[in-house]
Amino acid sequence: MLRTGLSRAAIQIRAASSIPPPIRNIKPEYTKMFINNEWVDAVSKKTYDTINPVDKSLIAKVAEGDKANVDKAVKVRPLDVLVDFAAKQAHIGNYTNQGQFCCGGTRVFVEGKVYDEFVARSKELAEKRVLGDPFDLKTEQGPQIFGPVMSILRFDTMEDLVDIANNTIYGLAGGVVTKDLDKALYVANNIRAGTVW
Repeated sequence: MLRTGLSRAAIQIRAASSIPPPIRNIKPEYTKMFINNEWVDAVSKKTYDTINPVDKSLIAKVAEGDKANVDKAVKVRPLDVLVDFAAKQAHIGNYTNQGQFCCGGTRVFVEGKVYDEFVARSKELAEKRVLGDPFDLKTEQGPQIFGPVMSILRFDTMEDLVDIANNTIYGLAGGVVTKDLDKALYVANNIRAGTVW
């Protein structure tokens, strides 16, 4: 086992060595000290993506508390943003990797005053995607429906937005597009998501 601070040097040494590849695996070392009460208290939510020994230890400690279970992604679009920019960001968040992305923004929340305009722009962007044979380099989206499916949901107040966004057991990540820092911080601090961009 190696400490992560030495991993880069170890990888370089490993690559130059005659040690066979299956034996060259590097795993980060962890100790009980790594998973301490300070870390557990700093966790406001439980999120899951990949599970390794460190994750298992942290999850076990956090599970002793009353943290909310969350997974998957939320995207938020308040009124004061340019609709075109927000639609493009939602489009990227939803369609990246053909939707096969655990942080993909499949739920997009748009303030009521710009909802219709946002939906129209999103529709235009979706219709421009090149569908077809995945082996064709011009194809952006193959026939498989793993995703992306984008739900565009309307909200009227920031409180409604948070209530609707939190009405799920999922919430791995979220994104906020706004010019208003107060709104961004309000959403980031109140939605149940592991990461908020």
